Amino acid sequence: MGDRVVRVDGRDVVRRAEAFLGTPYRFGGASERGMDCSGLVVRVYEAFGIALPRRSRDQARFGAPVPRDGLRPGDLVFFRAGGGRAVDHVGIYAGGGQFIHASTRSRRVRYDRLDNRYFRNRFVTARRIL
Repeated sequence: MGDRVVRVDGRDVVRRAEAFLGTPYRFGGASERGMDCSGLVVRVYEAFGIALPRRSRDQARFGAPVPRDGLRPGDLVFFRAGGGRAVDHVGIYAGGGQFIHASTRSRRVRYDRLDNRYFRNRFVTARRIL
């Protein structure tokens, strides 16, 4: 019959990320036992056969740049959360101004809003993988 090509939609990516909501934060982790922000992104995208770099700063150079006002579900959003110059945090845009990420503050995978002052002031770039 031949190989079947499966088209992945950004909403599929968001649904996969939602499966990890509530997972504990663990630096360097990428499993249900605990994960960090870039580990979440790697796990979600690998479920669709897409290999991404492990570190958020490297992920920020992958895919195509997207303007903040052009975000679609499944796009990656990047921040300078640590106050330095380099990207050090990533989340998956879910639509409606929200994104899913492994939060160091709440110590779990959760939703947050891009217009939250903390994230609005630290936003660096967004990338489209799909």
